[in-house]
Amino acid sequence: MVRPNKKKIPHSSATTDSEESSTNDDTCAHTTESENTTLSMSSSEETASTDGEEDSDESSSDEDTETSGTNSPDESFEEEFAKEIENASAKSAQTRVAGLKRICDTLIYYFVPDAVQEWKMTLIDCAEKSLRHGNRSEQIFSARLAPLLALQLNGEDTVLNALSPIIWTGVKDKSVSLATRAEYCSALGLLYYLSAADNEEFLNLMKLYETIFTDSYLSGENKKPNAVSAEAGDLHAAALLSWALIFSLLPSRFILLWMTDGRLLFPSLDNLKGLLKSPHLKVRIAAGQALVIIVECGRLNEKTFLLEYLADLIDDFKKLAKDSHKHHSKRKRKTQHLAFRNMLLYLEEDVTPKVDIRFGNETLVLDTWRAHHLYAVVCGLMGGGMNTHLSSNNFFRSVFLIGDKVTDTAELVKQKHSKFNRNRKNIATSKARTKARRESRDKRTADFTEV
Repeated sequence: MVRPNKKKIPHSSATTDSEESSTNDDTCAHTTESENTTLSMSSSEETASTDGEEDSDESSSDEDTETSGTNSPDESFEEEFAKEIENASAKSAQTRVAGLKRICDTLIYYFVPDAVQEWKMTLIDCAEKSLRHGNRSEQIFSARLAPLLALQLNGEDTVLNALSPIIWTGVKDKSVSLATRAEYCSALGLLYYLSAADNEEFLNLMKLYETIFTDSYLSGENKKPNAVSAEAGDLHAAALLSWALIFSLLPSRFILLWMTDGRLLFPSLDNLKGLLKSPHLKVRIAAGQALVIIVECGRLNEKTFLLEYLADLIDDFKKLAKDSHKHHSKRKRKTQHLAFRNMLLYLEEDVTPKVDIRFGNETLVLDTWRAHHLYAVVCGLMGGGMNTHLSSNNFFRSVFLIGDKVTDTAELVKQKHSKFNRNRKNIATSKARTKARRESRDKRTADFTEV
C-alpha cells in the first residue's frame, strides 16, 4: 500500500494526547507525594533509596505509556478506514455523507488496493444503498465512488456490474436533480472507460448520452438554439464530454461506418455543429472537443476524413475563436478564445498542443486530443491525487499508456534518507551560514572617531 505523507485521514489523535497528559499528571502527583514522604523520613540513607526506587518506577511507567500509546501506521490507517466505512452506513444522513466523502478522499490521495479489496463488497453495498435511497449529496459521492473503486481494483467488472445499472437508471430519471444527473453522466462514462466493456455496450451508452444533449440541438425553421437553464446546460455538457470519451475507444471501423452506413449510429455532423451556437459556454466547448476528437479518430485511418465538411467547420471555429459579443463576460470570452484557437490550429494545420506533465522523475506527454480529453476527465475526478496514482498505480498508468513503474536504484537510495537526517543537515548548514555571516559583519564594523 502506498500512502503519501502529505495527506492522512483526519481522525482521533486526541485520545492519545489525553492519555499521555493524564499519565503525566499522575506521574507529577506521584512525585509530589513521594517528596512529602521523604521530607518526613529521618534517615538520609532511606531517603536516597526511596528516591532511587521512585525514579525507576517513573521511568518504567513512562516507557509503558509510550509503548502502549503508539500504533503502526498500517494499523491506524486500517482502523480509520474501517470507521469511515461504518459511518457511510450510519443512521444519520449527515454522518453518511461525511463518511462517503472521506472514503472518496482516501481513494483519491492513497493507493490502497489491499484495503479496498478487503472491503470491496461492503463499499459496493454502501454505494448501492446510497444511490437508491440516499439524499442528493449521498448520490453524488456514491457516483464518484464507483470509478474510484474501479481505479483501485484494476478495472474489475464487479463494480461495473453492481453499480452501472443503478447509475444508468439515474441518468434517465428526470425526477433526479440536474446536478446529480450530470455527476452520474461523468461517473458512468469513466466507469465504462476503465472497465472491460464491449463495443455494443459502448454504442448503447452513447445513445443514452445523445438522448440527453439533443435538447440543446437547434430547432425551428430559423434553427435557433433551445433556451435551457444553466444547470441543464451543465448536464448536456457532461453528457457530451462523456460521449466523446467513449467515442475515442471505438475501433476505426465504427467511425468509418458513420460515413457509409445508414443506421445512424452517431449524431449527424450538422446537429453537433449546431451545438456550437449554444448559449452556454460549457456546451460550446464540449461540442468543439467532440468534433475535434471525431476528426482526429477519423484521420488515423483516412487523411481525407470529413474533408467536405472541413471548410464550414473551420469557419465556425474561427468565429468562436474571435467572438467579441458583449453579452458574454470577459472571462468566458477569454476561455472560449483559448479553447477554440487550439482546436482551430489542429483543423487547419494538424497540430496538437503538446503538454508535459511531470510527476517524480517521469513525464506524461499529452500530444493528442484524445489524451488531452482523457486527462481532463480523470483530473476532474482525481484532482490532487493524480501524481500519487501516476507514480504508484500500474493500472492507472496503463490507462495513460505509460507502462509499469520503473524502479531507479539511485532514487530508492535517495528516498531512504529520513526526514530527521535531512533536518539535521539543514540545521547544521544554517548554523554554519549564520556563523559566517556574523564573522563577516564583525569585520565590516565601522570605527567612529571624534571629529
